[in-house]
Amino acid sequence: MRLAAVLTAALAVPAVAGAQPISPSPAVEEFDENISAMIFAAGQLVIQARVCGGDEKVGHEVRRFVATRARQCAAADPRLKEVVDHMDSAFDSMLRNADATIERRGKQAICALYRSADLQVEVATALQMGTQLATDAGRERIGRLPCPAKD
Repeated sequence: MRLAAVLTAALAVPAVAGAQPISPSPAVEEFDENISAMIFAAGQLVIQARVCGGDEKVGHEVRRFVATRARQCAAADPRLKEVVDHMDSAFDSMLRNADATIERRGKQAICALYRSADLQVEVATALQMGTQLATDAGRERIGRLPCPAKD
């Protein structure tokens, strides 16, 4: 199996067992997509640091900023509780999946994939986004993420 396929399988964000779909509101769906992309980016930063050497703290800090903003919005709008719950479980699950893959394939093999030209576009984009979110301007962007308008 090619390493790209292994990475894809290991880093996929699984659906939460028993989770009901969130409200079909376009505003909530957009918020969920934004939060999910940022959480995926944070997870990629952690995994890359874990396998290639680096500071995992950067990815965990991005996650913390995103989670804080999501919880602020959820406090004002109960429709977002599921978004927040999914965000937490998806991040944790992504790291567990990555750890299992690292154990099977080894850090060097996974790091080589992160450094290769074969890196999936989604992962490369997430790493770029995560790097941007880890800056002061990125943290400001997270803090300004608009909460969905109530229908």
